[in-house]
Amino acid sequence: MVPNIENATGSVFSTSRWLDNHFSIKSRGRFRYASSLPLRRGDHVLDFGCANGSWTRFLAEMVGETGRVVGVDRDADLIHEAQKSVAGTYLADRVSFHVIAKPDMRALPYDRYDVVTAFNVLSLIEELMVTLSFLRDAISQTNGHLLLKDSAISTDFFWPLSNRLANEIRSRTTEGGRIRTYDPNFSLNCRALIERAGFSIQETMLNSYPFVFPFSLAEQAYISQNAAMILEMPCRERPSVELTQWVQEVLAPGGTFFADRESIYTTTEFTYICRTT
Repeated sequence: MVPNIENATGSVFSTSRWLDNHFSIKSRGRFRYASSLPLRRGDHVLDFGCANGSWTRFLAEMVGETGRVVGVDRDADLIHEAQKSVAGTYLADRVSFHVIAKPDMRALPYDRYDVVTAFNVLSLIEELMVTLSFLRDAISQTNGHLLLKDSAISTDFFWPLSNRLANEIRSRTTEGGRIRTYDPNFSLNCRALIERAGFSIQETMLNSYPFVFPFSLAEQAYISQNAAMILEMPCRERPSVELTQWVQEVLAPGGTFFADRESIYTTTEFTYICRTT
């Protein structure tokens, strides 16, 4: 079982510790990724589901002094952390953070945005059509972009791995359903939903993050947490003893996976660049 994975509002995989680890180990590739997005200096950006503001601050750097970025989240504790992170800094004039309990344009400081980002958040939401309608309204007056980014656990790659374990992992990660409120394969199954909500997908981007020996402690924690999700996924068959041991011992921080010079782990993020139809 994955310990301590719920934030104050009960969202899984959204604690500040989890988010900081997730963002920091991928920081080397974030600049390259962000530079490929349709963001311009002076843009007004809505960062939906901003959590503790890691991406919001990053976006504020990209839009420059004349741009504005609004971060919103339903978790007041995370928003408080985000507000503290920019207080007294040069970003304070171009970033604001707000708690919104439900998608409502009246809760936002502006009525129109050039870009809306939804990074690793829609996979945690069950009322998706209501949320997507709200995001569409935010860019409807500017014909702006929705940037929807998420990952898929079924695309994760571990090596070395026996064929038997690989087949069991593949079966569980493709068959398994939600982990509490989290849909671990949302990014693979959301295209029809996006189009049904009134968006057209202009471009699909894939960005992979490889991790190889030697692994930092932060990387070990991240990889171990992702491997533990395989056991968490609700499936028809219980995980085998071999898989359970592999996750809890081999993939535990400090486990033999991280001592093997041949070890490789990759995770892939999918980004859908969308506009309203």
